[in-house]
Amino acid sequence: MYATTHHYRIEAMSALRRSERNATTWPVLARHDSLRTSIVVAVAIVLVAGYLMASAASLARADDKIILRRAPTARTSGTVRKISPGQLNIAKNIKLLTLEVQTPGTNPDFPAWKMAKTINEPEKLQLRWSPNGPALASAQWQLATSPFDAKDASGSSADMIASGKIGSVPAKGYGYFQVALADHLPAKAPASPQKLYLRLVGFDAEGKAAGVPSASVVLTYQASGNFGQKFAFPAIEKVVGSTDHGIELKRAVSTKVGSKWMTTFKPLVLVGESFLIVGTDIGEYKPNIRVDFVQDNAVKARVQLPASAVSFNFGKTVLSVPVPSDLPVGDYYVRVGVRYDASSWTNSNTKPIYVQRVPNVTVTLTKIHCIEETDESSASDEIYVVAFTADMGGISQDVIDGLGLLGLSEDDAKSVASKVGLKQMTKVTNVYEDFDKGEDRHPNLKLWGLNNKPRPLPNPEDVIFLVAMMENDNSSHTVVRDTVDAMIIVRLVNLLGAGFDSSDIVDELRQTMFGALNTGALAGAGSGIEALNIDERLGYPTELTLTVQDRISLLQGTSSIGKQMTFEGSGGKYKLYFRMGIGE
Repeated sequence: MYATTHHYRIEAMSALRRSERNATTWPVLARHDSLRTSIVVAVAIVLVAGYLMASAASLARADDKIILRRAPTARTSGTVRKISPGQLNIAKNIKLLTLEVQTPGTNPDFPAWKMAKTINEPEKLQLRWSPNGPALASAQWQLATSPFDAKDASGSSADMIASGKIGSVPAKGYGYFQVALADHLPAKAPASPQKLYLRLVGFDAEGKAAGVPSASVVLTYQASGNFGQKFAFPAIEKVVGSTDHGIELKRAVSTKVGSKWMTTFKPLVLVGESFLIVGTDIGEYKPNIRVDFVQDNAVKARVQLPASAVSFNFGKTVLSVPVPSDLPVGDYYVRVGVRYDASSWTNSNTKPIYVQRVPNVTVTLTKIHCIEETDESSASDEIYVVAFTADMGGISQDVIDGLGLLGLSEDDAKSVASKVGLKQMTKVTNVYEDFDKGEDRHPNLKLWGLNNKPRPLPNPEDVIFLVAMMENDNSSHTVVRDTVDAMIIVRLVNLLGAGFDSSDIVDELRQTMFGALNTGALAGAGSGIEALNIDERLGYPTELTLTVQDRISLLQGTSSIGKQMTFEGSGGKYKLYFRMGIGE
């Protein structure tokens, strides 16, 4: 019997340093210290084999919410005592060598492993096997068009059409291998179903057949019934959440086996209003495409995708999937279903997600406070703030990599930015005159969203906020803004094309902004004697940082987060106040 508990936790992690956590522990069968007679040995072998098969079946039927399977190489299913050559005659009729083929499962947690499968094209079979018997040095798979004779290890009694060696024998549990049927079968399925038989034969270190061959996996090769079109084998490789960068949500499942509890953690992709599915055979040839949201082994919501939701990148299909507005917050499995013409629906594997309604937020410069005036000759300061924002959340790096980015003009850079999904804007406050020590100004300048309306909470790795302060003399503050905007966008696009990471990009853009402020001040100072008195920079451009913890706080219901930064230069000192708030 299995007792199961479920809980969730949110962890703050760097999006660039996250790693998969699929550590899983399985129960191991106790090993007897000694066996007194060969009869007792044979009985023990039979009991152990039966226990293994029953245990594996029970685990496969565990609660649908329990995620206990990971990459096949790390899984074990028991320890079985080896059979000595002298004992082989006692166990020769026990078929411990097993072979199964992977098929689409009805359980969202994992696919099924069966002894039969219907195929509609010469696909690449995913197979697993277990020696569980005589000590084997290798194994051979054999494919035939007629049934094998279990007493004939050579396969000569059957119409064998192909075979292949498996050199790696698992010490415990299952081994996994593939058979590419395209190398052995005609590309077009026959009009009438054809039976194929696939089995395993084990060999010892001397290359002699050992034990009993496995039972055959039976394949039925037939046309798909879709009038000659390619049959679909959809597969999801990954799900990219719109809000998952920097935050990892892990599903913890505790399972009681006997008297012991085991806990496994499986990462979930955090999604908000939409997300991306990347895979193969999920959008080719313009089939009907649907995405199911599965929970507790039942479809809770289904989305039909239009052709416009499908894009292709380097042999992979990308689906843009909206989250139904009435879908409750919680964990789900997503799968893709495709259908060609009048054929039946074919479902992909599943991937776990967690639906979280992501709040719309704004980031606003709310207040400027004068701590100390500059040492300008005038009685009061004239101050303004320049702020640059870049939203890189929708960037397609694949598109960037295909563009030549050196020597771009401003218009070229903005065209590239539009093509790759980069959104950016430079804003400037009014010039605040007669600004004296101890006084405040309230610019209410919105850095996010860019259109002065609340937008979904940005990811820390995808957004850049740079802020600079200027003391106004004779330059035009709008010319300064436009110059900063032009110079930064050219630099940013080239940095992205060169493959710079986010931290290096920020450092480079701060330098670019520092130079652009002075260039803009010179350009905006006009001509004549007034051009000699240009606007001055107060300090160095500073990044307004959005942290993972900020995002977690807002996701968990905090309505507002405050931030501050200080600028000093020319004897003056100013403090800026920012507010990140929900729906403001």
